[in-house]
Amino acid sequence: MTSAEYPGLGSFPKNEWWRVMKPTGRGNVRGFENSKAYKVYGIRNQSEVWLPGLVVVGRLSGEYCLIQWAVPIDANTTRCFNINNWRRLGRWREVYDRLHYYLWRGWTHDQIFSDQDKTMVEALVPGPERLSKSDVGVIAWRKFAGANARRPAAEAPAHAGELVS
Repeated sequence: MTSAEYPGLGSFPKNEWWRVMKPTGRGNVRGFENSKAYKVYGIRNQSEVWLPGLVVVGRLSGEYCLIQWAVPIDANTTRCFNINNWRRLGRWREVYDRLHYYLWRGWTHDQIFSDQDKTMVEALVPGPERLSKSDVGVIAWRKFAGANARRPAAEAPAHAGELVS
């Protein structure tokens, strides 16, 4: 169901003349097999996880990917590196992309999107973690990562290649 009538509130979605209710831009490709990343560049995976702490997230356009790498500093500190990679599409496209970032995207993403929760997150003191049945993916990932993390050969358990239950 994509619409509903709410007594006292009206209908949803509101079909006003000024609203655009469909996805636009690079992200409206349906299915990875139809994406430019797959058809033009042969990229089969939109995102990857490489143990012990590397995450690669790509876009369906095949023109951008984000690499995040978590590096433990000590027992209580981890440094996260974020590396943005763009496919070079020519000198004028690079000039356009840099101007677009400087004049618009940098402000909207870095200032409005990323900073919107900064005060709340900085003041947050996390308590004990409480997992529920819906967190089965998180639990399975932690078991898999623990069983497959790099260790010196003397410390590696016999079941290092298996998912521990």
